[in-house]
Amino acid sequence: MKQLLAEADLEAADIGAVVLRGGDPVIPDLEAGLTRSGLPGAVVLREPHAIVRGALRLTQPLSAAAGGTAETMRLPRTRLTLASLARIAVLAACSVALFLQTVTSAYVSKIGGTIVWVLFQVENLGLAAALAALTAWAAAQLAPTTWVLAKQADDEVTTGTLLRRGFLGAAALGLAIAGLWGLGASIGVGKTDETYLTVALAATAPIALSAAVIALVAPRIPAPSLLAWLHRASPPVLPIALATVGVYAQWTVYTTRHLPYLNFAFGLLEIGGAALLGVATALTATRQPLLRIIAAVILGVGYVLVADVSTTGYLTIAYTVLLAWWAITTAVATMMTGSTGISAWLTRMITPPK
Repeated sequence: MKQLLAEADLEAADIGAVVLRGGDPVIPDLEAGLTRSGLPGAVVLREPHAIVRGALRLTQPLSAAAGGTAETMRLPRTRLTLASLARIAVLAACSVALFLQTVTSAYVSKIGGTIVWVLFQVENLGLAAALAALTAWAAAQLAPTTWVLAKQADDEVTTGTLLRRGFLGAAALGLAIAGLWGLGASIGVGKTDETYLTVALAATAPIALSAAVIALVAPRIPAPSLLAWLHRASPPVLPIALATVGVYAQWTVYTTRHLPYLNFAFGLLEIGGAALLGVATALTATRQPLLRIIAAVILGVGYVLVADVSTTGYLTIAYTVLLAWWAITTAVATMMTGSTGISAWLTRMITPPK
């Protein structure tokens, strides 16, 4: 029993009740094991379909609130675990890695101890700031389905309220971290430059604004559409990770002094980085499997052919813009899902006249 609790990352204090279905000769042994583990005494049910009926009752918020919205329902919530934080950790690691590489690889020119010129990859700083905002976005998505403290498991806060709080917090936190990245870049290179802060905030602003729009509209999402929307609004973590590795690999080649006998290895690293960035761009741009395959091949090969020290910055900017576009389209999709009036208006705008 203790092993089961450990595997589920739970403690005995987190368990409020235990239900067993009777009719099995091992029930007395299970009850004894529960007692030894410090768990509440089990309620033994004789009805053979009790577990199935209980599972159906747990999902009742979606079926019973078919005519309601996120503002009036509560999704089942589970305890926040390390596994739940995996997506957030990946996005945060990507942002931090790009920021640190950008600062540490900057070329600083001095005359008499005074910094007169800095060669700094502001494109990478912008991408790092955008990824920081998406990290906060991913954290906001966990709010309606997880809890940290045991007392939160059965509170009366609705899913819509949790979405509103989470995405408003994500918008503010994303801008705050972008500001820190911009100021941190100036400190890292030892020269104050408003460009760093401007670029970081500009890359983050569309994502933060989209999160704020979602915070306002998401509570109106119809209950039956909520789970599909949560999946739709999930940041594309795998493509982002591939893009980060690609950008990191290319700038490692361009900013690292290496011996001539390593030219071949660094050449492969440059090609691989360009291909990864191209594939990531394709995977982020569309969700259609066939289009993803076609676009990944075209962009992967195309990026390998055009990528060099003078063009990689533009390719990085393109991916940062694509992430902003993803956030904006997600916000628009949320508006169309959560507001019938807005959905009808957008449909009229995009439908060509007959």
